[in-house]
Amino acid sequence: MSRSKRSSFANIMELHKQIPSLKKKFLKAKDFAGASIKELFPKTDLGKTTKFQANYFSSCIFVNDGKLKFKTVLLPPRAQLSTFRTAVSSDVNKDGLPDLLIGGNYYENNVHNLVDMMATIAVC
Repeated sequence: MSRSKRSSFANIMELHKQIPSLKKKFLKAKDFAGASIKELFPKTDLGKTTKFQANYFSSCIFVNDGKLKFKTVLLPPRAQLSTFRTAVSSDVNKDGLPDLLIGGNYYENNVHNLVDMMATIAVC
């Protein structure tokens, strides 16, 4: 995305739930779709925001060496297909080694995620 125009990640219905005053400002979805962040929110509000930057998007775990030093371990390709919301370590296949069960891809009734409503489990 170009730095010259930043836009909202949430759709108009999600923002209307959280910020009802936007209903009056953007009556039509097409007007909202073309709006920049600066058009959505007053400069005074934007000045109070905390900005975050993400630069690592792979699903991984951090393994502690016992001395508070952690190693990043990338999860296998099947675990990269979607985000996960929960995880548990257990010896599922009874081989004496811990297995990681992850579950995710469930978003309840979030309108812009209807395609992803099926829960998935991957065994790593």
